[in-house]
Amino acid sequence: MTEKNSILTRDREIQKYSEEYEKLTFTDDFIFMKVMQNEDLCKRLLETILHIKIDHLEYVQNQLQLKDAYDSRGVRLDVYAKGSDTVYDIEMQPVKKKNLPKRSRYYQASIDQANMDVGNDMKYERLPESYVIFICMEDPFEAGLPYYKFENISEEFGTKVYLKDGGYKIFLNPRGEMADLDSELKGFLSYLLDGKTTTALTRDIDVAVRNSRKNKEWRMEYVMMSMLERDAKAEGREEERRNNIVLLFASGMTSEDIARILKLPLNEVQNYIDSAAEDTK
Repeated sequence: MTEKNSILTRDREIQKYSEEYEKLTFTDDFIFMKVMQNEDLCKRLLETILHIKIDHLEYVQNQLQLKDAYDSRGVRLDVYAKGSDTVYDIEMQPVKKKNLPKRSRYYQASIDQANMDVGNDMKYERLPESYVIFICMEDPFEAGLPYYKFENISEEFGTKVYLKDGGYKIFLNPRGEMADLDSELKGFLSYLLDGKTTTALTRDIDVAVRNSRKNKEWRMEYVMMSMLERDAKAEGREEERRNNIVLLFASGMTSEDIARILKLPLNEVQNYIDSAAEDTK
């Protein structure tokens, strides 16, 4: 392919992903994480899902990487929020995936480890309550329920005893029977399916989604990320992949952010950047 044709192909791909960005909704991972950067919206969504009042969130972080002491792979959380004595992980699941129950177990274990205060003799009472929440677009258990909440309980000998370990896992299913849900949660789940705003929360989320689509920096981030993800799956496109990474770096993104977003090893991203810098000398 000539250089001119390569440029034309690249321009068409940029246009394609840019137009795709215009159609993204709240259920898309990228938009979901951008909207949830708004701490007020994140707090209100958690309150709606958990039916509780949250005093405040200390911080909200997207794509948080938690390293496992025994597994260098670790886990990357979509949206991680921390309150005064509780932590929350919210995962968007636009497509049905296998092993969600075991994934939720692994995520919660990783969160516990990250919050264990090693400097204080591993005092277990310091572990905060934790909620791992999966917003699914398909019924993960095919039981027809809109809301599944799990905690550790013993039911031996006809007696129900709660472990009270502070760990909870919740799965939302907008395709379940919602007759018994409160109006706020029902409105949110319906919004996931049809995009109609029937509550103050869904109206504010929808405004944030539309504002996200207008954000030129986020648009370019999505375009470059999409092109790099495509390149990562293709063979023989090393030079194009390097150029895209260098463009992201030149736009102001750090090598750590690029590696995190593209799910690439940090040293690989840094090697591309260093190689490009050498070429300009």
